[in-house]
Amino acid sequence: MEIFVLSFAIFIACSSAVTIQEQRQQMIAIATDCKTSTGASDTDLTMLVLKKPIATKEGKCLLACIMETKKLIDGTKLNEKNFSDFVSIAAKNDVEITKKVTEIALECAKTDETDKCEMVAKFSPCLKKGMTTNKIKVDIGI
Repeated sequence: MEIFVLSFAIFIACSSAVTIQEQRQQMIAIATDCKTSTGASDTDLTMLVLKKPIATKEGKCLLACIMETKKLIDGTKLNEKNFSDFVSIAAKNDVEITKKVTEIALECAKTDETDKCEMVAKFSPCLKKGMTTNKIKVDIGI
């Protein structure tokens, strides 16, 4: 199953006091570590950065590793608070957008999937579809 990624550049859930440049540098370090630990290829990473579908198991696990490292997921479960905080940063603290995207994410995260890589592979396109359906254009990165 393919993973669709909205954007990679701001995929950091951290304090709003952190600059975009610091966030990008942190993201590069996390992605590099996750690429190594998952066995993902340069192509998998490139596809993620370019917002293209990722079809390999290693590519799916790369995104799962990033999400887990940022504490957006815990195994196959979405961490609602951390995810909401993450969205709030991307939504520039817009409460309504944050709430709606978090609601969509919680619905998409309802799964019996026991493999975190496969969970993310299902979650990501579901989230994208829900945001598109609701005309939400915030670039949250997953």
